[in-house]
Amino acid sequence: MLRSSVIGSFVGFIPAAGASIAAWISYSMAKRTSKNPEEYGKGSIVGIAASESANNAACGGAMIPLFTLGIPGSPVTAILYGALLMHGLQPGSDLFIGSKAPTTYAIFLGYLFANILMGIIGVSMAKTYGPNLSGAKLRAGSDYRGSCQHRYICPEQQHVRGGNYARIRTSRLSDEDLRL
Repeated sequence: MLRSSVIGSFVGFIPAAGASIAAWISYSMAKRTSKNPEEYGKGSIVGIAASESANNAACGGAMIPLFTLGIPGSPVTAILYGALLMHGLQPGSDLFIGSKAPTTYAIFLGYLFANILMGIIGVSMAKTYGPNLSGAKLRAGSDYRGSCQHRYICPEQQHVRGGNYARIRTSRLSDEDLRL
């Protein structure tokens, strides 16, 4: 994940490169250096973690050209650029010197505080709600079976969108099945 975060940060530095490019590069690098590359593309946790860590790191990396050069690196930083301009802060090297420096460093400290707080909240929520998610696949399967049974128990609701879902999934399509 550390390598993927570094890749994401460097791709985030490049204006208009974006988080999706960072995720793809990181995923392919993780697959190339993996001991089990055949697991990738089938839900490998390592592949998912690699792409997501690069995705998240690219967002922070996109702030660097915004604050230093005044060039927004992503759509989110373009919105932040507009917000800075509305508050009288011209992004660029002038943000770090003179009377605007305290405001700039307050923004940085706010980002740091938000990351620390989100880490604490995330760990506490994972401990609290993690056991509830352990049977998510089982519950999703039972929801699907319930929706299929609903069509046969309540045939008068066939006109409802998705009412023919069970028949569509289990037989050939006809014009009647495609009716919404």
